[in-house]
Amino acid sequence: YKVDYEILNELGYEVILCQNIQEVLLNINKVDIIYGWWWARMAIYIIFCKILNKKLILTGAIHMFDLLGIDDFWRFNILKKFLTKISLRFADANIFISKDQLQSITTHIKTSNPKLAYSSTFHNLDKLTLFKNKKLQWIDNNFDINNGYAKDLKICTICWHTKESQIRKGLILLMDAFLI
Repeated sequence: YKVDYEILNELGYEVILCQNIQEVLLNINKVDIIYGWWWARMAIYIIFCKILNKKLILTGAIHMFDLLGIDDFWRFNILKKFLTKISLRFADANIFISKDQLQSITTHIKTSNPKLAYSSTFHNLDKLTLFKNKKLQWIDNNFDINNGYAKDLKICTICWHTKESQIRKGLILLMDAFLI
């Protein structure tokens, strides 16, 4: 996601953006941390990270329950539920974007190192700066890498965004609005 990518860059991290498994495998030895979205899609990377002793931070937007009929965890197919559970359990850290999400998931699924970091889409620049500082502080406190020198830390982020998802979420319209 673009905002996380920009925040990590602005904080001084060198971020390598990978969009498929081949790019990750080509770059995994060049990074200290893998930062990925969507737990079910990241399960395979747990194996690579454990073998190569890389830290894996995951985030996403799982809904444990959704009364509006939107897909939630219980409506996932059995494979997606399994992969989601594996990722939540074995990632080095799981970042949740709301308190409700953190509480509903961690009370139903064994989750390693759950953390709350509110969505990075703030309207108030002071809150955005505070969010950036907290994210940097959280990474430095939880992953003692390169003696705390952010400029030396390399992070790989994986974005699973399809054209259909961009349309469904209105990202294309939003980008057009920003240009205007």
